[in-house]
Amino acid sequence: MKLTGFLVPLLLFPLWTPSPSAASPQAPENPRPSPAPAASPVEGQAPSFPSQVEQVTVDVVVTDKKGAPITGLGRQDFTLAEDGDPQAIATFEAVQVPRAAASAAPTEHPRISTNTAPELHSGRTFVILFDDIHLTPFQARRAKVAVQEFLTNGVSEADRVTLVASGGGAWWSTRMPAGRDELITLLKRLEGRHIPDHSPERMTDYEGMRIHIYHDPQVMERVSRRFETYGVSPSTNRDGSNPGSDPNPLMSARAMEVYYQATARNRITLEILERVLTSLAGTRGRKSLILVSEGFIYDPNMDEFKKVVQASRRSNAAIYFLDTRGLEGMPEALTAEFGPMIDERDIGAAFSETIEASEGSESLASDSGGFAVRNTNDLSKGIRRIADESQAYYLLGYSPTNVKRDGRFRKIQVKVPAGKGYQVRARKG
Repeated sequence: MKLTGFLVPLLLFPLWTPSPSAASPQAPENPRPSPAPAASPVEGQAPSFPSQVEQVTVDVVVTDKKGAPITGLGRQDFTLAEDGDPQAIATFEAVQVPRAAASAAPTEHPRISTNTAPELHSGRTFVILFDDIHLTPFQARRAKVAVQEFLTNGVSEADRVTLVASGGGAWWSTRMPAGRDELITLLKRLEGRHIPDHSPERMTDYEGMRIHIYHDPQVMERVSRRFETYGVSPSTNRDGSNPGSDPNPLMSARAMEVYYQATARNRITLEILERVLTSLAGTRGRKSLILVSEGFIYDPNMDEFKKVVQASRRSNAAIYFLDTRGLEGMPEALTAEFGPMIDERDIGAAFSETIEASEGSESLASDSGGFAVRNTNDLSKGIRRIADESQAYYLLGYSPTNVKRDGRFRKIQVKVPAGKGYQVRARKG
């Protein structure tokens, strides 16, 4: 029993033995390695800091009074300013694209397509936005003839053309002239979707906005007089219901209906514009977006207008508006189609309807460095003018002296001081 009692403590002793470091507190610890001393700067050498230099590239088109491009200009012929402050032109390139041969036969597509090899893009980029939701069937047919003429004679070899329909019926991109036939085939399938209202309750998109959003008394009086002339009763709605105490309930309800329908159409077109312009951000060379449409009103309540302009500036792409309404004649309200003559006080407003109806699309073209082709029945010549303008252009690059990242808009001004009568087009900022 004594032996057993003596063995138990011995067997349990290893379980209670402390770690060697705790058992020997006087034992020296292994020293930790000291951090390496920082390298001392070499005497006489200035310290360097990483930095990032941004360069802004601006496409500039210079034409004479007739719209013909001016070639042969050099870096010294341009002056460039940002918010009024002169900027040094760091890079300069004059680009001149050879004219296309009208009888050029399309080349065959390669049998294998790949996106792994880098693409060398030496031509121009055109995006044709066929705005079928803002085109009537008749205007769409006229527009297709002009676009087909442009695809046949307006583009050069190595140009890339993308055809997009705002209604979702097309989004196809191809190299010219190899993909010309397939683009024309796709173009022929597109049709206009907008059916104009010719009823006595007719109200323009602009009038609907001014009445429903701004409660404009002048526009309300004008529409009220027109409704009275056409025999439209203000006391009941279309379904015969009486809405209440509104002095002109039919006009108010009609304005709301017209405005929301116009807003829905405009939002679709503007969102497509933004998507297309954003996709062009990484493309080099001259980029042009041709908006084939009857136009739409400018609604300051829609942020989509600002987003489209910002996308065009980031992508350095110009928007061109091809107004398919053609030569402007007598306003519809003054024709026999609407019956009685409108009040003489509203004749001036009737003539301004065509301007109000396309103010939004024209503003986009102006703000992006493009222009509008309007008041002409020769749409083929108008769209060819857009192609001719990009036949010769200049790329100016500069590093802004104002390096603040405050998100503010900075105005860009490009001039050719020695060229009297020259028209200079570039993005505004």
